Amino acid sequence: MSWVSQVIQPVPKLRKGTKVDLIISNGALLGNIIIPDVVGKTLAVAKKLLEEKKLKVGKITYQSSDMPVGSVIDQYPKKDKSAKDNTPVDLFIAKKKIDTDKAFEDIGDNDNKVNKEKANPPDEKDKKEKIKPADDKPKDKQDKSTDKQRKK
Repeated sequence: MSWVSQVIQPVPKLRKGTKVDLIISNGALLGNIIIPDVVGKTLAVAKKLLEEKKLKVGKITYQSSDMPVGSVIDQYPKKDKSAKDNTPVDLFIAKKKIDTDKAFEDIGDNDNKVNKEKANPPDEKDKKEKIKPADDKPKDKQDKSTDKQRKK
């Protein structure tokens, strides 16, 4: 909005408390179509209202919101602005709100596990033992260990 004119012509001094009427503009008229208010409507209803006014649906963006899923939570251009035929109206649609506290807890648990592994990496000895196959023992040692187990 911008100031266009005033009813009282400019004078050097006015009494305190004198009322001054101003004429304010909503901006330049872009066309003869007034954009309807589609906030709170479902996407299907919003599309229908825009089409009836010879406007088209612009970019659709889904955002987490407390409003019902699938309802319009915002629009651009805003309601009551003027437009020409086929002017696109961008719509912001509510999607299911994500429980961010739960999401951060889950992420935090994974981060802690990774950080613990980085802080306490397994010893080289542990790595070799895990990689080393059981059949690497010499035959004679394997035979002795199986003999001991048989005796028990």
